[in-house]
Amino acid sequence: MAAWRRDDRATVALVALFGLGFRLLALGGGPDLSSDLRRYLWDGRVQAAGFSPWAMPPSDPRLAALVDAEAGPATINRPGAVTVYPPGAQAWFRLLHDVGVRTTGGLRRVAVGADLATLALLLALLARLGVPRGRLALWAWSPLAIAETAVSAHLEALLVPLVLGALLVGETAADDPRASRRTIAAGGLLGAASLIKLWPALLLAALPPARRRLAAATAGGLFLVAYLAWLPRAGAGVLGFLPRYFRSGEDFNLALRGFLAQALASPLGRAARPTAMALCAVALLAAIAVIARRRDATSTVIPARDLLIAFVLLFPGPLHPWYALALVPLVAAAPSAAGMWLCATLPLSYLKYGAPDGVMPPWIPAFEFLPACALLLAGAMRARFFRRGAA
Repeated sequence: MAAWRRDDRATVALVALFGLGFRLLALGGGPDLSSDLRRYLWDGRVQAAGFSPWAMPPSDPRLAALVDAEAGPATINRPGAVTVYPPGAQAWFRLLHDVGVRTTGGLRRVAVGADLATLALLLALLARLGVPRGRLALWAWSPLAIAETAVSAHLEALLVPLVLGALLVGETAADDPRASRRTIAAGGLLGAASLIKLWPALLLAALPPARRRLAAATAGGLFLVAYLAWLPRAGAGVLGFLPRYFRSGEDFNLALRGFLAQALASPLGRAARPTAMALCAVALLAAIAVIARRRDATSTVIPARDLLIAFVLLFPGPLHPWYALALVPLVAAAPSAAGMWLCATLPLSYLKYGAPDGVMPPWIPAFEFLPACALLLAGAMRARFFRRGAA
C-alpha cells in the first residue's frame, strides 16, 4: 500500500517493473490451474482443419488426427462436449493458430502481452480520473491477475483491455463534440468483448443514459453480424455447449446462490438448485436496473465497478476466479472495500484442487462472499448516513 497515494514517475516505473518481473517468473511454471487454454488451442486447430468446434466435440473419432500432447480429449475438460465459446473467441483462436501460436507456452506469452496492454490502459485511466497512478500496483502485483494471465492464459486477459478501453473512451463530457464517435467506439469495444465472453454486455448500463442507446445499438449490431457470419458453418449449434452449461451440475465456488440453495434445500428438495439460480438471476437483473438509474456517479468506472461486484455475488452459475478479473483494475481506479475483498480472496477457491476429496472446503465460499456482502451493506449505510447529514 506504500504506492497507493504516490503519483511520481519513479513509483510508476518501479510498480510496472516489478509487475513485469512477476509475470516473467510465472511463465517459468506450467499451466497447472486450468485446462481451458488447451481447449483454446483445440478450437483453433479444429477450425483450421475445416470443422466446426460447435458441431464436433474433441472425442469425435473424425478429429483423432488432430490430437497431440498439447490438446486432445485426454487434456481437455469435458471432451465429450462441444465448445462453449462464442464467435469472437473462436475468431481469436483461429487467428492465433494461423499466426503460429500453437502451444500452451505461446498462449501464455500472448496473454502476458494483453496483460501489459491492460497495464498501459489502466495507467491512462488513472491519469484521466486524476487519481494517484501508484494504484497501478493493485493490478500489476495482483496474484489473481498474474495467475489468470501468465499461468492460465484465460480469455479474460484479452477481454479486460477491451473493457478498460470502452470505459476510457466513455469518460467523455456531454458537450464534447466527439461524444457520439466516442460512444460508438465504447459500444463497439463492449460488443467485441461480449463476443469473447457474454457478460461484458451488462457494462452498457455503466454508460450515461443519454449515450447508452447509441452504444447498445453499436454493440448489438456487431454482436448480430458476428453470429450471422458464423451461422452458415454452425447452424443451430452456434450456441455450442452454452444452453447446457447451467444445467451441467458444475457447482463450483458458488456465491450467494450457494447459500440460497442451502436455505431452500429442506423445503424444496431437488428444486432448490434451479430456484436459487432463478432468484439470483432476477436479483442480478434488478441490481443492473438500479445501478443504471443512478445519477450520483461522476464516472463510468464507478457504476461499472458496482455492476461487476453485483455480477460476482449474484451470478447464478459457477464462479471461477478469473470471472472477476476485470474487477481488479476497476477497484484500483474507484476503490471499494467489497471489491478489494473479492479480488484478494477469490484465488482461495483453487484450494479445492488440493483437498483430499476434491471438494471445496465450506469455509472458503463463506470467507470469500459473506464479508464482501457485509462490507457492501456497511458502505450503503454509511453513504445513506452522510446523505442525510448533508441534507
